[in-house]
Amino acid sequence: MHSLNLLRPIPVIAEAIYIPFFAETSASPDNIALLVDGSRYPIEAISSEAATRLSAVIDVSSVPASGGPLELTLMSAGDTLFSSTVTVPSEISSAARKIASSRQRRLKFVRDNLACTSCGTALDSSECRTCGARFHQETQAVNAVADGGYRIPAAIDTSLCVFDTIEIEAIEQAAATGGMVLNFGAGIPSHAYDNVINLEIADMPCTDVVSVSDCLPFVDNTFDVVIALHVLEHVQRPWITAQELERVLKPGGIAIVTVPYVCQVHGFPHHYFNPTPQGLKSLFDGMQVVSHTMKGDAHPINSVQQILGCYNAILPPDARAEFAEMTVGALLSMPLAEAVGQSWARAADENGRWLIPAHTTLTVQKAPSDED
Repeated sequence: MHSLNLLRPIPVIAEAIYIPFFAETSASPDNIALLVDGSRYPIEAISSEAATRLSAVIDVSSVPASGGPLELTLMSAGDTLFSSTVTVPSEISSAARKIASSRQRRLKFVRDNLACTSCGTALDSSECRTCGARFHQETQAVNAVADGGYRIPAAIDTSLCVFDTIEIEAIEQAAATGGMVLNFGAGIPSHAYDNVINLEIADMPCTDVVSVSDCLPFVDNTFDVVIALHVLEHVQRPWITAQELERVLKPGGIAIVTVPYVCQVHGFPHHYFNPTPQGLKSLFDGMQVVSHTMKGDAHPINSVQQILGCYNAILPPDARAEFAEMTVGALLSMPLAEAVGQSWARAADENGRWLIPAHTTLTVQKAPSDED
C-alpha cells in the first residue's frame, strides 16, 4: 500500500469556498486520480526522487446552497489512498455558488481588456495581430501565456489569500462605482468578490486569468484597484512588475502591496527579493504614497518566531533539544564567534542554512567576447 502525507489538514467543516488539497505520496503520478463526489477532478502530480507531490484546489460550488457533504477520494491504480467527507455550511456553499455564477462575467471582462504579453497589443482573438503570438484557450481561466515554454499546471502549492480591512474597503469602494480590482498573484482566496479578477500562474478554479510574464496581460488603465499580497518577493524583476501594476491602473487608482522583509526563503515556486520598507516605496516612485503601515501579523515578533522556528527545524533532534534549552538572554549575550562554535550551530543542516543565511556571496563572470 502506498503512503500518503497530507501537507495541510483537510477540514471537517469547510471554512472557505475553496479547499486546498496538498499532499505527498509514494504512488506513481501516472496512476493518481482525485474524485470529488465521485467525479474526476483536476490534480497536479509532480514526481521527484523522494515522493509524488500532489496539488489541487477544490471548488465547493457543486454543493447545494442549503449546504451539505462533499466527498473527497484519492485513488491510485484502484486503491484508495485517502477519503474524507467535508461538511459545507450553507453560508459557504451559497457564497461559492454566487461566485461561480458570476465567473463568466469576470472572464468576459478579462477578454475585453486582454493584451498580448509579448508586444502589448490589445488581443481580440487567440493570435496577436501585431506579433503573431498565439494563446491557445484550453484552460478554465483565460490563458494569457503564449504558446511554448511553460506548461500551465492545474494547481500549485500556494498560500491562502486573506484580505484585511484595507483590501476589503478598497474592493467594496470600487464595487460601489462599478470598478474592477486585480488580485495579482492571488493564491487561493479565502473569500471571493464579483469584481475581483484573480491572476495566477496555475489554472485553478479560483483563477480568472493565467499569466507568467513580466508584462501584465491587460491594456492600459483597466483597474480601479490592484492588490499584490506577498507576491513581489516571488517575481524575478519586481521593478518591472511595479511599473506594470501602475500601467494597468486607471488614473487615480490605488495599489495595495504587501511584501515580507524578515523571513525565511520560501517557494511558490521561487523567492527572489525581500525589499526593505524604503525599497518597497522606491518601486513605486512614480506614485503618491497614501499610507505605509504594518498590518495584520506584521509585528516584529512574527519575524523573530519565523527565524527561530526555521533554525530549530534545520537542526537534528539532539541539537534541537539543546538549542531549545537556550534562553533569549543567553543567546543575545553570547559573542558570535562563540555561538557559531556551539554544537547546535555546527549541526545545522547545510541545505537548511540557505533558508535563513545572514548573507550570501556570489561570484559571477562576464561571458567571453567572440574574439577570445
